[in-house]
Amino acid sequence: MIVTYVDPSADAAIAESSGKDFKFVNNTQYPIYIEGITADKKITFNIYGVETRSASRTVDYVSETVSETPPTVVLTPTGDNLGHISSSSPHKGLVAQLWKVEYENGVEVSRNIINHSTYKMSPKTINIGTAGASP
Repeated sequence: MIVTYVDPSADAAIAESSGKDFKFVNNTQYPIYIEGITADKKITFNIYGVETRSASRTVDYVSETVSETPPTVVLTPTGDNLGHISSSSPHKGLVAQLWKVEYENGVEVSRNIINHSTYKMSPKTINIGTAGASP
């Protein structure tokens, strides 16, 4: 599902039974130190090393929505009392990608897709009680 606290495709993955296998590659000529911290149900990685890039380099992350699927409505008869109605919340479907945009002295020098996410549509389900209804 889409989360509201970050842009689409900028959210983290949920690890279920198998967990996540984080792999870090040092692509510099200097040693790095990776510190992992967990607190309050959050994990944070700090990476320390020698900065070899220009001080005028900046990075921006841009979320792009590729497509949207509006939620449908599903009517479901139930064995509840006649006229009893309950429903679930719908969620739109979304395909999004996240771009890493690098700038040097304020001029864009690269733009790469670093993540692609698909959020499934979830219909609004309306349960309608039909028990005791006349055929």
